[in-house]
Amino acid sequence: AKTHEVHRLKVKKELQIALEALKKQQENRDRRKTRQEELSKKDPIENLNLATRKRIELYSKKEEKLRKEIEFLERENDQLLAEAHTLTQKVNQRQEIEKMKNRESNQDSEKKETPSYQRFNEIAGNRKLFDLAKKQAEEIEFLRAELSRLKSKTCLLYTSDAADDLLCVDLGGRRIIKKK
Repeated sequence: AKTHEVHRLKVKKELQIALEALKKQQENRDRRKTRQEELSKKDPIENLNLATRKRIELYSKKEEKLRKEIEFLERENDQLLAEAHTLTQKVNQRQEIEKMKNRESNQDSEKKETPSYQRFNEIAGNRKLFDLAKKQAEEIEFLRAELSRLKSKTCLLYTSDAADDLLCVDLGGRRIIKKK
């Protein structure tokens, strides 16, 4: 029985809350209606002025928003123009470089046909050959020195005559005995 009463109290409380919400909604509707009635009773010019002010405020906000967007787009446009200008400069520089390369290659081909250029190439080739020969001569000299050093460390015994040498002894066959 107690739970039944508690349940009734809860239901009553929920109904009271719902009725209060409906009552507030009705009051808000009534207030709006009275405002509209008051506005309609006032001078129609005032109503028009009020509506015009609201529209002006709305359009002012839109105008400000559009101004900000225009400023942003103008800054972005300036950046793009500057970038386009630098790219144009780079393209022009590359074209100039290409022209210079073409002129140099044309001049090189013309130089190759002149006797002085041919003589220069001949001298350069001879100089390269001379340097190569000098390097090879140095290598040969180094190898000879190394061979002499290695020969001085070894003693070859092919005959019994070599037995007279005190540092080497022939034991009847051919063999190499290293000096100590």
